[in-house]
Amino acid sequence: MNFRLIARNGVGFGAYSAPLALHTDSVPLRMNAPQPLDVEYNSIKLSWNPISDWEDTGGDAINYYQV
Repeated sequence: MNFRLIARNGVGFGAYSAPLALHTDSVPLRMNAPQPLDVEYNSIKLSWNPISDWEDTGGDAINYYQV
């Protein structure tokens, strides 16, 4: 996303600044596949490697995974 700024005072507006490109946070794009650890009578335990690349996480750390 690109942003430009403009200043204003009592006389009027100044010139626009040069564009500034910023990468804002977005939703995670993927997750690593879960691996089964243990299956019991009333529970299933899973494990997976968390993603950490900025492109995959959307620019923010993953707080939790929901099953």
